[in-house]
Amino acid sequence: MGEIATDMDNHRVAVAYDDTKTSAKALGEALTRGDYPPEGASRTLATMPSNPGKMLVGKATQGTLFRDYPVFLNNYRSYTPRKDAVDKLAALQDPHDILVFFGTWCKDSVSEVPKILRILGMAGNRALRLALYGVDREKKEGLGMSERFDIRRVPTTVVLRGGIELGRIVETPATSNEDELLLILGRKQ
Repeated sequence: MGEIATDMDNHRVAVAYDDTKTSAKALGEALTRGDYPPEGASRTLATMPSNPGKMLVGKATQGTLFRDYPVFLNNYRSYTPRKDAVDKLAALQDPHDILVFFGTWCKDSVSEVPKILRILGMAGNRALRLALYGVDREKKEGLGMSERFDIRRVPTTVVLRGGIELGRIVETPATSNEDELLLILGRKQ
């Protein structure tokens, strides 16, 4: 039992279920009624933000972030990462997932997230796959990802290789975002 995949852009949710215990028809009816899972005790799949207000909450794209919150775009344009670090990031070949949890309401996110985006944008490395998650003030984004990765402060950048966390940058980096990313990406699993 148990995989949940979401496509927020198209408002679709795919749910994997144990078909030895639940039929596709029963699952469809339960989802239509809103009482998933159809058998057994109800359980929360992911906690929805209590009051997203004017915050960007959920899986986001860089374009949406920049369009709706121009301060992120302005900070992106004004940041120039070190070329040597960008070149090293561009040369990496192993695939990695980089998850960035941020709050549009958070001053550290406004400062640091554009730097991460600029670094990755300049590196242009398709092996470094980026996912952005906007969270509310309770650090929830509605998909369960912030709970899964135990996000307590933002911004938090989580680096994964093969689904295994190699490291994270929480709020502000100890040195620079470039150096921290290179350090984490160089780690062995």
